[in-house]
Amino acid sequence: MNSIIDKTLDSLRNITNPQSEHKGIFDYVQLVQNISELIFETARTLFEETVEEMDKQFRHSQHRVHQFYVKCKRSRTLITPFGRVNVNHTIYRDRVTEKTCCHVDSML
Repeated sequence: MNSIIDKTLDSLRNITNPQSEHKGIFDYVQLVQNISELIFETARTLFEETVEEMDKQFRHSQHRVHQFYVKCKRSRTLITPFGRVNVNHTIYRDRVTEKTCCHVDSML
């Protein structure tokens, strides 16, 4: 998560660089657009990493080991308010019922 914050801050510093030669109303519009794009990119990255971390924590939990087998890992594209995000999540098979499930999907 710190790497996301550091990358975002570096990008923001570049956007707001006082050495810029541009002036005027179009630069104001461009600044708003650049910050908006930066925020959306940060939100997409944060969402992807959060979902994958949730998946990782469950996959390595004792509860999962006792109740579920790992069946496979899948990638899924979601449409969010900040754009398309691709998340990787694990599909599990219940040891008793043999039903498949995705823990992250059921939590979200």
